[in-house]
Amino acid sequence: METLEWGKLITLSRSEVAGAASNFEYAAGKASGTTGSPEASGGRT
Repeated sequence: METLEWGKLITLSRSEVAGAASNFEYAAGKASGTTGSPEASGGRT
């Protein structure tokens, strides 16, 4: 049971980190004028 809970926490934090990273990449791409690229729009996983 505890292992499952830890798994949920780890998965959640990973997705939060990924979301923050793609938001940062989008903002950085927007600032440098490359919004059209897949990296800038968070297309890279």
